[in-house]
Amino acid sequence: MSFIPKIRNSVIKNFTKNKILNNLKREEISFLLEKIENNKNLLNFFEKFDLNFENEKDVKEIPEIKEILLEKSHDNVNEKSINEFNERFVSLYYGISSTCNLLKNIKGKEILKEINWLNSKNLISTTEEYKFLYDSVEEEAKNQSLKKMKYNVNIKLFYLNMNSNFNFFPVHDHPGMFVFSKCLHGEMKVLSFTKKTNNSNEVELTNEKYIKKEDCCCLFPQKDNFHFIEAQEDSVLLDFFIPHYGENLNDRHYYSTNHKGKLLFELNRLE
Repeated sequence: MSFIPKIRNSVIKNFTKNKILNNLKREEISFLLEKIENNKNLLNFFEKFDLNFENEKDVKEIPEIKEILLEKSHDNVNEKSINEFNERFVSLYYGISSTCNLLKNIKGKEILKEINWLNSKNLISTTEEYKFLYDSVEEEAKNQSLKKMKYNVNIKLFYLNMNSNFNFFPVHDHPGMFVFSKCLHGEMKVLSFTKKTNNSNEVELTNEKYIKKEDCCCLFPQKDNFHFIEAQEDSVLLDFFIPHYGENLNDRHYYSTNHKGKLLFELNRLE
């Protein structure tokens, strides 16, 4: 593949140019993501993909960001800790927003050419549930162990084939993660669910949409973190994950659902 590695290199640049962002631990990223998610207006920026910032200075000028930075300063922590938190938070927000903006503007034309070529050579299986066309973590793992993984991000490209027995992702979660998805080709139905409470297996259907070529959607550690994706025609899906799974693949689970009424569903984990 030639097109996706180019995208991956652009995304990686957003992270490697900032040492703070690149060195954040998985738990720190999840914590900072929840800070964004818990602010209705910041969440709204992501859901509308209104994320065009020139630099981190622009991010600091967002009123909602200013509030969070000031809020932290009232905690019983020393000035150094406050400054470190502020730097991490602003770096993460800018890194994710600039990456989403980059991916939002990608066109699917080039990737479709490559897929047509792969199909013509019978290089895409028609029996698999879905086909990984590209995985940036696998690319990195060729050169270093996952324990020493350099980047906090992952990009995956999926091909969902209507001629196969399966053309969907069952209901699954992405614990502690932010995921940005873009339809590069075709059309997909996306159902998103949010847990009622942390200790419950009940979820509410919080989003139902059809995404077509060039459409985007996203999920957060809590909101819409469980989702179901079903192709309506041969489709290509580009996913951007932060943090990437690394060695935590067992943290991802698949579920069956029981409808309990209106928008309420019960999840049952599949072993």
